[in-house]
Amino acid sequence: MEKVFINWIIGMVDIGEYDEEVIAYGLIQGATALLGIVIALLMGAKLGIFLQSCIFMISFIPLRMYAGGYHASTKCRCAVISFILLLIFFLGIKYWNISGLNTLLLGITESILLFVQIPVDGTCALEPMEKIVYKNRGRKILFIETIFFVGMSILKYDFLAEPMAAVFTLVLVLLFLGKIKSWHMRR
Repeated sequence: MEKVFINWIIGMVDIGEYDEEVIAYGLIQGATALLGIVIALLMGAKLGIFLQSCIFMISFIPLRMYAGGYHASTKCRCAVISFILLLIFFLGIKYWNISGLNTLLLGITESILLFVQIPVDGTCALEPMEKIVYKNRGRKILFIETIFFVGMSILKYDFLAEPMAAVFTLVLVLLFLGKIKSWHMRR
């Protein structure tokens, strides 16, 4: 089914053989990412936290792209781990029982830790110049998200601040796991 769809799209445009591989890879990656987002939003809707799951995904995706950290070695493992982590964090958001001030303090602390750690090498090591680019972009995204988080906390829109604190927590966990995996690979 996958091959038929890719061949249909590629057949619509005249491209070279090399470009065909690149386009096929991009289509598969894009479809996989879109499926993951749809599943996450459906999970959020089923748990009754659709708006929070939207805020979570909108915040998580760009920060995760530049923060780095743990990456599973196979697509299947990635899908399973992602599903389990999203379920755990969405349940955490749904049943969050921490006061507004404690959420604010937790989020600010996590934001500072992320600022210091970004980026952490994932599956492969970043080149020195890439590391600078990822650090700058990751920190800019983190800064914007932290301002939004603090603003929502101060305005007492906890239902918007809590998913942000959960994003910061998850990205920190992934950075920590990425450091452990990197350390084990070097041994």
